[in-house]
Amino acid sequence: MRRKGIFMAVLMVVLGISAFMAIQQNRHEQQDIAAILDHQAQIDKIVIQQQQKTIATIKDDVQRYVEPTPLVHIAPLERKMNKKFEKDARYTMNYYYDNKLLYTVDVLRLKQHEPLTASEKQFVFTVNGASYMLVWQPYEKQLSQHHHTVELLKKIQ
Repeated sequence: MRRKGIFMAVLMVVLGISAFMAIQQNRHEQQDIAAILDHQAQIDKIVIQQQQKTIATIKDDVQRYVEPTPLVHIAPLERKMNKKFEKDARYTMNYYYDNKLLYTVDVLRLKQHEPLTASEKQFVFTVNGASYMLVWQPYEKQLSQHHHTVELLKKIQ
């Protein structure tokens, strides 16, 4: 009987910590969404990295490459979908306003010959024959808005 009590206490603590962490992450995500919506028009720099090396910094005409509504359609990145893409990001794009990091997006490349469902295709785009997907970090959310990002990738490739 005593073992059951200890087990139940440990289980309750673990569940409590998990619930607290989920609430905190959701709160941070909501705050970040609000910040992106508030400052999206003020983005003045995009830094593009490849394997943690800066390959391009866009400062001139930066709004041309900023998605007007980057969070219009987001969805959690499911494990099944994630396995269809290369493990490491092909590019990482950091969006800044007033030298403050607003948000980060990873550009993941589709593995060769991976079939996609109709719902998955709305998050995938093609540049120079390769298919990619945008993932909002650190929340692991897929972004469907990518028209301006395609133009930026064409410019740097």
